[in-house]
Amino acid sequence: MIPAYLYYRHQQKKKGQQSASASRQMSISPGSSLIDRVTFTAPGVSAKLGDEIDEASYVSGVITLVEKPHGIFIEWAPVENPDDSTSEWVVTGSVDSNGTKSAELASAKTGDGDRRTEELKKLRFSADIKDLRSFQCVEPRRGKSGSPWIRLISKDGTNYIPLYFRDGGLPEFTEHLQQYATLKRSAKENNLILFTDERAEALQQSVSALFSREVQSDFMSRLMANPYATAMTGLGKVANFVQDQVIPSLILDMDGLDPEEQAQALKELQQKDENDAGDLRLHDDAGFELVTKLDLPERPAFKREPPLVEQQWNAHKSSDGRFKDVRDLKLLIFRGGLTPGLRCDAWKFLLKYYDWNSTNEERVEVRKKRVDDYFRMKLQWKSISEDQEGRFGEFRDRKALVEKDVTRTDRTHRFFEGDNNANVSMLSDILMTYCMYNFDLGYVQGMSDCLSPILVVMENEVDAFWAFAGLMD
Repeated sequence: MIPAYLYYRHQQKKKGQQSASASRQMSISPGSSLIDRVTFTAPGVSAKLGDEIDEASYVSGVITLVEKPHGIFIEWAPVENPDDSTSEWVVTGSVDSNGTKSAELASAKTGDGDRRTEELKKLRFSADIKDLRSFQCVEPRRGKSGSPWIRLISKDGTNYIPLYFRDGGLPEFTEHLQQYATLKRSAKENNLILFTDERAEALQQSVSALFSREVQSDFMSRLMANPYATAMTGLGKVANFVQDQVIPSLILDMDGLDPEEQAQALKELQQKDENDAGDLRLHDDAGFELVTKLDLPERPAFKREPPLVEQQWNAHKSSDGRFKDVRDLKLLIFRGGLTPGLRCDAWKFLLKYYDWNSTNEERVEVRKKRVDDYFRMKLQWKSISEDQEGRFGEFRDRKALVEKDVTRTDRTHRFFEGDNNANVSMLSDILMTYCMYNFDLGYVQGMSDCLSPILVVMENEVDAFWAFAGLMD
């Protein structure tokens, strides 16, 4: 299997070689800051303006295929004709409700050639083939007069102005276009040519094969019996296809190679990757690759500040107990933490038990109300009898899950050590009360691990509950 970082490095190196080669072959056109190379030109390609069929509705131009550093572009530009009978007309454009770019001739009655030149330039366009979804390709029927024409369609549904190959050249245009894109005629519409990606199409077929009608029944039965293994097996087939087919075809230029040469090229590439990966210790365990050594950049130096002490904490308090410069206080806590003796008080504010702007008297009233609310909710679930619990499946399931997680609490910690520990029972009561406080969420596995350090610091059932509720919110 080719490691991802080696593939990336190989691609970067290949792009650098291609850029250097292209720089030797291409020349910079005057007035342009980019390196462009025209690979195909077809004169006599006219834009059709309006729906009328007459000579005045055509604007002659040139279509080209241009290689640019950032993509392949289809470009069309009008060619000025001084003898054109439409010299007293200008071009106006519009976009209809379907997103189609259209144009029509409007009388200017100015005779100003410069103005007409500027108006014709508005018809010029340059389209990256990566942004194109398809193009219409319509040829006249046998025995009928007319010229073949195309209309480019972008991926966002926008249509470009129709282009008529009045002097021929459509077959040559499509032939050159296929050097840069895979063209496929639409199965639903004969006159529609699609830009397709062979690799993406093959990958889609591979994925579709996993869920074909022939294997759907067997796949679903295996998925129901063992969802994890079945899903990983299906995704593994896709990964193998990408690894064995797509990535090698991206790295290696297989065009013009016979099967023997292709196999040799793949073998050399894999051998090179194995040599480059010599510094890595890869261990294959049940089909998985484990990287145990990798050169990482040096870890940036980080110096933690001293923890916040009680003197600093009190310095941010006003005489009535309100806190000032709360943002600066939080930054001090973030950078250095808190001394152990200060955590019980500070956590109540950080976990929204108390409001930073509350006074000492207000906090006394808040705590009194919170104590009443807590024991009222605790009584609600404590008063459920065994008979009621037998018919209350959701409550029974949550209680069983809480009891299962609470028993896994670290009993080596002095706060939870020993059998029949009252703190373990307190942990269970708080979690069950939280189920009554938040019916929609209830209990989720791992909540006991979040509550445990809060209970250790608070050492009070009510305070720990409300601090935990603030953490969950």
